[in-house]
Amino acid sequence: MVRSGGGSVDSISLPDILRRDTDTGLGDVLMTELDRARALLAEHPVVFLSVGLAEGARRVGLSTARPLLAGVNPRATFRALLEQRLPVYREVATVEIDTDDAGPDEVVERVVAALDA
Repeated sequence: MVRSGGGSVDSISLPDILRRDTDTGLGDVLMTELDRARALLAEHPVVFLSVGLAEGARRVGLSTARPLLAGVNPRATFRALLEQRLPVYREVATVEIDTDDAGPDEVVERVVAALDA
């Protein structure tokens, strides 16, 4: 899986990512190439795996070692990122899957069911 914030996506363009057969976290790329991303993603199924603030904070750990959360208050930074990105993620998503109460296997089942519907 390629993840934004992990360093590997920053040097790859959105069209390059979409040509790959992979699951991709597109947060940084999506937000920096927003207008172009909307058009490109319209041609693809896009699954938004949503997570709430409390569960997201638990999963991420709110470590200041994470570049996007660096600063005085990682929790506030995480909240601001969610508030900024959530409307865009929902706009481009074909389907949204809530992952707060699900393990990996259940998330996969939800994604497959949603895409088959």
